[in-house]
Amino acid sequence: MEKEEEEEEEARKRMDVPLASPMNWDPHTIQLQQAFPFHQQQLEPSESDKDSKEAQVFLGLDLSTQALKATFLDGRGQLDVLAEFGVRFDDDLPEFGTKSGVHLQPEGTVTSPIKMWLKALDLIFHCISSAPGGRHLLARTSAVGGAAQQHASVFWSAKANQLLSSLDPELSLATQLFSDTDVGAFTKDDSPNWQDSSTGEECREFGNEEKGKGEVVQKTGSRPHERFTGPQIMKLRKLEPTVYQRTERISLASSFLTTLFAKGEGEEHKNEIAKMDESDACGMNLWNIERSDWDNDLLALVSGDTGEGKDREELRRKLGQVEKDGRKVCGKIRSWWCDRWGINRDCLITPFTGDNPSTLLSFTLLSGDVIVSLGTSDTILISTTTYHPSGEYHVFTYPANYPEAKEGKRSFMGMVCYKNGSLPRELVRDNYAGGEWGEFNELVKMYPQPKDEEDAREREVGFWWLKPEIVPHNGFGIHKFDKDGNRIEEFKDPKFNPLAILESQFLSFRLRAKEMLVDQPGGRPNRIFAVGGGSSNPVLLQILSNILGANVFLPKLSSTNSCSIGGALKAYWAYNTLVNGEDLCFEDSVRRARGHDVDGRVGEARLVARPDWKVFEAFGEVMDRFADCERRLCEGLV
Repeated sequence: MEKEEEEEEEARKRMDVPLASPMNWDPHTIQLQQAFPFHQQQLEPSESDKDSKEAQVFLGLDLSTQALKATFLDGRGQLDVLAEFGVRFDDDLPEFGTKSGVHLQPEGTVTSPIKMWLKALDLIFHCISSAPGGRHLLARTSAVGGAAQQHASVFWSAKANQLLSSLDPELSLATQLFSDTDVGAFTKDDSPNWQDSSTGEECREFGNEEKGKGEVVQKTGSRPHERFTGPQIMKLRKLEPTVYQRTERISLASSFLTTLFAKGEGEEHKNEIAKMDESDACGMNLWNIERSDWDNDLLALVSGDTGEGKDREELRRKLGQVEKDGRKVCGKIRSWWCDRWGINRDCLITPFTGDNPSTLLSFTLLSGDVIVSLGTSDTILISTTTYHPSGEYHVFTYPANYPEAKEGKRSFMGMVCYKNGSLPRELVRDNYAGGEWGEFNELVKMYPQPKDEEDAREREVGFWWLKPEIVPHNGFGIHKFDKDGNRIEEFKDPKFNPLAILESQFLSFRLRAKEMLVDQPGGRPNRIFAVGGGSSNPVLLQILSNILGANVFLPKLSSTNSCSIGGALKAYWAYNTLVNGEDLCFEDSVRRARGHDVDGRVGEARLVARPDWKVFEAFGEVMDRFADCERRLCEGLV
């Protein structure tokens, strides 16, 4: 016990390091970006807070690839951030030997140690309780929610129920759920990470022909992806059949966290494993979004069912039920957290969701709003009321759906991920602007954008795919085309390159986004909220506004940890629905708490770019040629 406390204390001392910033958020890079250091994020509660018996706090956690973060929101005021804490896996838990939070293994296998996650939870709560006012924050916590990296899976043993139901507050989670001499709570010590690319064969089995792939897309909102949980389970069943057979239940990383926090249900602790959140379940290639249920055909495929249905139904049992009500509370917190860390015994637990859905929640968007993250990879998140799936992007259910929603209408979120974001922009900057962003911007402003059909017909286009691209599939290399769609070595004026790469990337955004925004006039976004490193460049944002045809805003939020904030906001909404009888949708509940009108649902935001409508219309003429050049490249026709 003393040794364990010494290890925790030593790890805590190493925590004065920058955390990842989701406002520089980049879900497809393993590089952390600068944010506030740990010691600057601990805020001591005011005297008025200490004196108030009714002061409410809502806690959001984020289990990302490289770090575990915690954010406390003030429930009495406008849901402002009270304090933030973080654990970086590589630096604070070096005994696991991870690099950027993962283990890289042969043949594209990438995993994270589950024991590391458990130790991180103990460590972060040790740091919270040791911080000035930290125990007071925990004692006031009314509800907990959160997020975790999408697609990652956890495989529970038959002993998990017993171990979870008998946790000893004198011992850590890792000590009790792992055993050196006996079967612990897990049949696999590691969890597949979203960077894993080892399931190509399994993805091909999901649909060897375009027809098969199309069926998977229509059912699940995504084409088969190597990182998705369904192909990962299929791989485990084929390569480690004994482990698969011994696995009692399967969780996502998000429902793994929910399980650790929420009390189990049923007699004799038979239901200790929490339900998955529906939005996160959509990232598995197993959940039929239109039917709101596990897909029988895909379950049969993954389980190796021979036609009798027994294997299919066994996999259904392992996966368990899915929570479709975003306002639902799982129950009260496990007593282990109260006895060990002093959390309020009446604290409620809400289902954790995926990191991308939680990020969307943190912005409390209106339908048709778009988040554009401009980082090492570029990512688009869209709020929509239309289910319009495609193999070129993902569609998930909205994480704040609930059965009593107006007219019973379900909402969805769309996501497009690009590997080639800032790196190609930096390459063009280095090759054509002397490595200076100032010179890059001057070249962009010097070369005019098209204003009419004639200008559009003369437009050259290019593609910069330094890494094999996700969207479009099979995109790779640097390619340039003249106004007639013929391959060329260089543009007529090399100074066009800085503007050309921005136009290329944002035309691709427009091409995909308009399919998800079919319920919006002209397929245009309602508003664009720009985040990430590229959002600091006003010239870039003006081009983005012109091509996508919407105002661009920079959000001004009290924290950069959007995933944990989204989880805390969802906990606040669920708490007010259950305890206070509030009957509002998620957005209106948060809006009312913050005192904002409809146009202020993301808090303060600064308008930084308005579209030039002539440029927007002119690029409509460029779109078909751009799409045709892209198609021919990816099909190997040029």
